[in-house]
Amino acid sequence: MSNYSNSTSAVESTKIWTFIPSYSLAVLLAAILTNGSVLYLFLRHSHLRTAFTVYLINLLAASLLAQLIQVPLYLVANLRPYWWIGRSACTIYIYGFFIQAGMCNAHALISINRLWAVLRPISYRRLHTKRTAWIICGIMWLYIHAITLPGFIADALYYRLPEERHGCFLNKGPQPGWAYTHQFMVFSLPVMLVGLAYPVICCKTWKRSVSGRSIQPLSVRGETTEGDGMAVPVAAVHSVPSVGQSVAQRQSRSFWVLTIVTVSMLILWLPSIVFYTAMMFQDVSGWVGVSEAATVLLFLESVTDPIMFTLALKDLRIAFVKSFVM
Repeated sequence: MSNYSNSTSAVESTKIWTFIPSYSLAVLLAAILTNGSVLYLFLRHSHLRTAFTVYLINLLAASLLAQLIQVPLYLVANLRPYWWIGRSACTIYIYGFFIQAGMCNAHALISINRLWAVLRPISYRRLHTKRTAWIICGIMWLYIHAITLPGFIADALYYRLPEERHGCFLNKGPQPGWAYTHQFMVFSLPVMLVGLAYPVICCKTWKRSVSGRSIQPLSVRGETTEGDGMAVPVAAVHSVPSVGQSVAQRQSRSFWVLTIVTVSMLILWLPSIVFYTAMMFQDVSGWVGVSEAATVLLFLESVTDPIMFTLALKDLRIAFVKSFVM
């Protein structure tokens, strides 16, 4: 995400407060405010922490952490036309791409969760609990580190170019086998999953609404389950319609969250992933401004997601109003 001049003239000592540093500072402050506020609501109100919202917490935490790790360094480094804050800062900055990968895959987990819910609703209601969701998120982070660490360590030990001359970036050139695998598995594949899962989920949701069928919670049949994390008390037969309506409402809210995630990935993430994938196969020096535009969109995602999630989820919206407005 960073390109710095190789110039060693007197301009190096001049601070350059241009659009990118200014924008980075604005996004950092906004991301801390939005992500921090929504995470605070999840921590404060236990009823908001459901098996489904665990994935939102995972995404928001990754977004906030990525902003705190990368954006301050990105901002300070862009005050001059070269990387001037040292090798250790560069290593921390590059580690921030682990967290960015977590953001990308956290979006994919939400799509996979909804895909499971519509394709195998009975097993979903039986097996999907908050504990299951946390385990899945933990596996995601292990997966990202297992794929990324080999190239990260090799770069730090052997392949890192002098930052003052070349800028701070993960040098994938000497590691083509790892680089292609990493780009596909950690960034390209999640975007493909999100894009392919959405029409399937829309189709299944539409068919179910047309047929009028609804998968009842297992608790209606005398069993207990968290489902989407909202435990439903054992109900008598005459109360089944209201329970079904509640389930339908939760499914509708989850679908809107899925829509937000899908749009966010396709609009805000896709340009960056396309650019850095193309960089591995061809000279992109002629793509003037594409890198900066992709970075601008990527940073923006950290601000918009928590706002959209709050608007989409009624309980979260009510908690926000009671905590910060009233």
